[in-house]
Amino acid sequence: GFLNYFAEVYFLTAYAGLGALYFLIVRKGWTKHDWEKKRIKAAFLLPPVIVSLAFSVPPLFYQMYNPNPPVMCMLTEYPLGCDSEDSDVQCTRGQNALLVQQIEMLYALICNFVIIIFMGLLVLSVYRTEKKGDKYISKGQAKKRDNTIETAWQGVRYGGAITVPFL
Repeated sequence: GFLNYFAEVYFLTAYAGLGALYFLIVRKGWTKHDWEKKRIKAAFLLPPVIVSLAFSVPPLFYQMYNPNPPVMCMLTEYPLGCDSEDSDVQCTRGQNALLVQQIEMLYALICNFVIIIFMGLLVLSVYRTEKKGDKYISKGQAKKRDNTIETAWQGVRYGGAITVPFL
């Protein structure tokens, strides 16, 4: 349960940060030297670990990681179903686990929104770069937006890689 939850939050945060980094590499022209010189490496590597620990450690103290057959330990109440309105069974562990799950889903939505924003900005940046080259096109020659289209599809695949597993 703990490792699963830690990994989910870690990868959500890392993918959002990586989306921002892709945009900055293209828009600002960052290189590996800039990455080292500006000491921004830690700004992209530390937040996933810190946020993941902040999300996954507190449920340990509230006994929220409980068996959820047939899968594994997860954030859930124990015994299963005790939190429902129809249940006569009182929860012995994991009260409010549903709230923590909802907070994680909200965080996942926020991270996906950040990814969509940065992928959109990346596509816009590539489009603007291609548009600047239009003044060198001969009359009658078609404007090419191959890089913009390719970048847009790559952004869709990138966003889908983190979104689809949560569905």
